Amino acid sequence: MVTKLIISLLLLQLSTTAFCDAGSQNVGPILFCVARGGTSDQSLSANIDYACNQASVNCQPIQPGGACFTNDLKTRASFAMNAYYNLYHSLGGTCDFSGSGQVTNFDPSKGSCQFSSGSKAVPINTPGSSATPIPKTPKPSPGGDNGPGLKWCIAKPHADIQALQKNLDWLCGMIECQAIQPGGACYDESVRSRASFAMNSYYQTKGRNDYNCDFSGTGLITTVDPSHGQCRYLR
Repeated sequence: MVTKLIISLLLLQLSTTAFCDAGSQNVGPILFCVARGGTSDQSLSANIDYACNQASVNCQPIQPGGACFTNDLKTRASFAMNAYYNLYHSLGGTCDFSGSGQVTNFDPSKGSCQFSSGSKAVPINTPGSSATPIPKTPKPSPGGDNGPGLKWCIAKPHADIQALQKNLDWLCGMIECQAIQPGGACYDESVRSRASFAMNSYYQTKGRNDYNCDFSGTGLITTVDPSHGQCRYLR
């Protein structure tokens, strides 16, 4: 009787150990996907556009007022890339992003800004399961509209005035700003208003890609025409 009990306990221990070993083979360390250092702003913006347009990827935290919103484009891109990676990794999604992404086990979360994470289980295909198509990683478009409908680029409502003035100084050295000079159809004492006109002119002439309206986090794309009176914004 005692011998049978001992044998039963040994068998139970062996089966439990085997089950745990099998489970541990499918679980890896907690990983995060972040943008590589030295990645161009154009690529970072393209990564944000791509990741945030995928189904179920939540980019609300990096919108103005969100817990992870920052003027640092690399940080915003890392959050979006990581959100995509954690959501689609088990389905075959990668952190490549045309060579601009890298996987790390260092948690990039800061304060109230929490990056999504999870241990990476090896994908297991079960009978009857249907494969979910994984979108390809993004490549920046050399030009053209990013989607249906017209878009304009304007200054964010709470953007720093000094930053907007810098935008004006930089832009008016490259594009036509006569309309926002005193006497022009779009002249306004508001720096924000003049900056919006100049930022939009740049956005429209440079290809209308979302990254053409970033301006270190001070630009905002809108589908509402900001033209008013005799002041007509490029489209």
